[in-house]
Amino acid sequence: MIIDTDYTSLSVVDENIRHHYSENVRERVIGYTEPNEEGESSPIVESYTVIVLNQPDKVTYQDVEQRRSERKPWDLVIKPELERAIAWEEFSVNHNQYLDWLDALALWEKDQPTEPVWDDGSGEYIDQVVAAPVRPLVDLSNRRGVYELQVEEYQADYEHFLGTYTDLYRDDLLVVIRVPDTEPKSDSDIADYHAELAIKTRFNAVYADIEYNGHCYQMGQGKDGIYGIDNFKNVLTSIAIDPSKEGETVYWITASNEVEPLSYSDIKAIIGSFNERQRRIFVEYSAWRKGDRLSLFTCS
Repeated sequence: MIIDTDYTSLSVVDENIRHHYSENVRERVIGYTEPNEEGESSPIVESYTVIVLNQPDKVTYQDVEQRRSERKPWDLVIKPELERAIAWEEFSVNHNQYLDWLDALALWEKDQPTEPVWDDGSGEYIDQVVAAPVRPLVDLSNRRGVYELQVEEYQADYEHFLGTYTDLYRDDLLVVIRVPDTEPKSDSDIADYHAELAIKTRFNAVYADIEYNGHCYQMGQGKDGIYGIDNFKNVLTSIAIDPSKEGETVYWITASNEVEPLSYSDIKAIIGSFNERQRRIFVEYSAWRKGDRLSLFTCS
């Protein structure tokens, strides 16, 4: 809302509230030109400046709470409403209440009002000047009470939740971040947790796909419940039983569902790669187990 004022220029406005005012240039008719041959005349106008007060719309934090109770979206409705409520509060405190405080301060300085105060030294009441009016300040707790709440997660595998929270206010984002109060778990608890993860990591690494001649072959459990490495070993066993099959070609479905021909030597090489990788992983796992297990087990 724009309100006309009696100020003649911005320079005479108190510098503490000057940012709430602006110059508004207008025009007014001060006369008319002489009529032309047709008897028509034109208005003569001049520009003039009015110092206006830019008063924001009155929006309260109760209005913000109402929008939230209506389950309105934060970004589109609640946050803009909160920004308007903040603008109104800052105007109300830093302009309206500020001017009221100036009046009260001037009256206090003029009258120097007193009140009776008991004086232990004299054993009687004496008149003492009351404290000067205190300049009003914006109370941030009002706006913070309607900030958007964001609750942070904590690492349950590494921390014990103490049952309480610490609120961190981000006034620039209009949010309050609720951080769980935690304490680190003991080294033994973390070591036990890492040991559980290590078994899964080791298993997944052992049965990961094997790359051979540009194609990947599944070693892990398939949809039929059978492990890929067992299929390879079964072929090798059948050839050992019937050596005449050694020269045959086996058509194998790769991890990408392509069909590739494999010879007896190819199958032996794939099984050999699996066995070598498994051996290496177990060596790494054994070395990790001998440590403090406070870091995660990883495979090279």
